[in-house]
Amino acid sequence: KPNTVLGEMERSVREPIGLNIDNDDNDVIMWVSNKYYSDLIKVKKGVLICSEIKAEHIVPDCTYLIVTNPRSAFRILLEGFFKETLEPHIFDSSKIDKSVILGNNIFIGQNVVIENGCQIGNNVVINHNTIIKSNTIIGDFVKIGSNTIIGGVGFGYEKDEKGNYKLIPHIGNVVLEDFVEIGNCTNIDRALLGSTLIAEHVKIDNIVQIAH
Repeated sequence: KPNTVLGEMERSVREPIGLNIDNDDNDVIMWVSNKYYSDLIKVKKGVLICSEIKAEHIVPDCTYLIVTNPRSAFRILLEGFFKETLEPHIFDSSKIDKSVILGNNIFIGQNVVIENGCQIGNNVVINHNTIIKSNTIIGDFVKIGSNTIIGGVGFGYEKDEKGNYKLIPHIGNVVLEDFVEIGNCTNIDRALLGSTLIAEHVKIDNIVQIAH
């Protein structure tokens, strides 16, 4: 909720955009950090979320939502009105082992593979082409991107008596606790023994490798 609203109160907003001093639309909304105050005062139309605006810089065709944290307010706006939502659904092209325990309100995308012994919590999203290897445990409200592999074999070798490198069998698993979010094209290897643990609320970007 804004601390103060300056300008036209009844205004429709069509879409959010990045800060644009050349914007010519009245029905868009932008957020502006203090760092870009000099650009804020150049904007002539639209709705602006900002932490301050001096009276001499106010223009008639702008509405100013004065908040403590503009970036946080913009996030709430996007989440409340513009966020893409995925309804619970399991695509027919996914391959899920019969031993897998599935929670409620799950989205499992196209060509997802979930191997034996996995446990999937409630309100989980697993996007297209992702592979969940055997015995992985996934908590509630977890989001996993596309083309990601959870629970693959770790890169662990030891020399044999002839000096040749031999892969050490990895018989552990991966545990993703509640509210974990993982991007696209990311790999998380299972442990050699025990579990590779991703603790609750951890956020992992795209194209990340997390070792065993």
